[in-house]
Amino acid sequence: MDRLSHFVLARVSCVVYAAGALLLLGGVALALLLPRVSEANEYPDLDAHRANERIERLVGTGGYERPLVPVVSLPDDVSLSDVHDEVAGAFGLGADVAAGRLAGFDTDGIRTADGTNLFVGDDGRTVYGLIYPPRTSVGGLPGSAIGEGPQVQEHMSEVMRAELPPGSEVAITGLDAIATGADAGGLNVPVKLVVTVGMALVVMAWIFRSSLAFVPLLMAVLAVPISFLGLLVASPFMTVHETTIIMLPLFGVGIAIDYAIIVVSRWREEQLKGNEPADAVHRAMSTAGGAVAFSATAVALGLLTMVVLPIPLLRSLGVGAMLVTAASALVTLTLLPIVLRRYGHRMIRRSGGDNYRAAQERATATWARFSGWVVRRRWLVAAGSGGALLALCGVATQLNLNLPASDDMATSGPGRVGLTTLADAGVPSGVLSSFDLFVPESADVAAVSRDLASLPGIRGVVAPGTSDWTGAGGSVLTVVPTDEAGVAAGRSTVERVIDTVPEGVLVGGNATQQMEYLSATYSVFPWMMALVAVVTFLVLARAFRSVLLPIKAI
Repeated sequence: MDRLSHFVLARVSCVVYAAGALLLLGGVALALLLPRVSEANEYPDLDAHRANERIERLVGTGGYERPLVPVVSLPDDVSLSDVHDEVAGAFGLGADVAAGRLAGFDTDGIRTADGTNLFVGDDGRTVYGLIYPPRTSVGGLPGSAIGEGPQVQEHMSEVMRAELPPGSEVAITGLDAIATGADAGGLNVPVKLVVTVGMALVVMAWIFRSSLAFVPLLMAVLAVPISFLGLLVASPFMTVHETTIIMLPLFGVGIAIDYAIIVVSRWREEQLKGNEPADAVHRAMSTAGGAVAFSATAVALGLLTMVVLPIPLLRSLGVGAMLVTAASALVTLTLLPIVLRRYGHRMIRRSGGDNYRAAQERATATWARFSGWVVRRRWLVAAGSGGALLALCGVATQLNLNLPASDDMATSGPGRVGLTTLADAGVPSGVLSSFDLFVPESADVAAVSRDLASLPGIRGVVAPGTSDWTGAGGSVLTVVPTDEAGVAAGRSTVERVIDTVPEGVLVGGNATQQMEYLSATYSVFPWMMALVAVVTFLVLARAFRSVLLPIKAI
């Protein structure tokens, strides 16, 4: 690293021009990348993903999409048989509003274990349906974007109510209808960046107490566009997901600032010792520069191991994070020495000279006392920090990455009213997790329906065989469970369906894809972690020239 700093400082103009060129090319690269990024939740190795893709191509609705569930409550003095046509027409109009596929009380091909109509409540006056809308393009992981689809519930209620007898009530429920809020991805990217940069500046101002606080941020500003350039080069060989474009600047700010702080802090120590600006740069680079290089190598290679994951989105994130790590190290090791050599001592002088030196010496003494206290009480500190880590691990084990259950969602609003109405009529909440199956032409739809309807945890099966449920190559069948996929019983039901269907029949649905995504990711995760450990060990063994220290670090 000492040779690198001499090389860089001897060729200041070349390095600055190269950095400027890379910055401009990075902006061009981003403009070229944006039209090519993918928003799709693609999981090509998962059976549920293949099922949902087949269903979408076959009928254009359902599959990955969660159903909307209109609930109609007739007046006490009105029976369903007397207003059959009006109720059926109302559900049909509701499906038209959502441009969706309807499964309702008058749909053909309803099969239940006890022969009852699964879409009518125990009171005979509560009727519900399942409306599967067309695919909505939303980013993120499976199970995310709850409530992000088109908000048609209010209009659907108005249209259906106008068709029903006076005194009838309509409420549209479903997982999206009882979402606690539309999942639009949280704060937008500019706001996230402003918050991140602002917090970083506060921390760096406290650390450096001078305009040096802006130097690490400058490195981040340069590193992010350069990483976009690398991503453009990699894009012909991989799917670049929009999540990578969103997250890459946030990664870059954190990583580039971290690396720059390491070098700037070491350079500042050399300056306070009275070394000349150039000598201070060389001394800082000979130690901190090496730390940055080895750290970046270990981190970048570790992130690159995410390519073993079977999910294109996660692979894209891994490659993007690896590129921004490499770009951050490149900028820190080449451009930062020039900035410190040319302007660093001026920043210190403008901050008060001797007063600044005295403040930094006091801060150094404070940290020295703290480190001494830790060493003297190492067992107590180890027990405290270890206990905190174990507590955090315990919290992490409670994370639920499956679809949410209705009990954990909105407790008021029209969606909750509809769900409560269903419960009062004896209809289980599992209807919210109804899911589609793709049945090829070679399979016997009636036999598949009969077998599934007899399974525990299944309220009923719908296989109309009409034009909006069939197409060239097969048909769609809907399974209505009694338990939601957000609870263990509901997921067990999905697994029983997967185990029961004959070869060629593919089980789709939002919940099924989420379950298979988690299974595929976690099954590969131990191998990925083992690969990270091996790569990290090799890099650190080279850096420390030791076997024991890398093992301790890992």
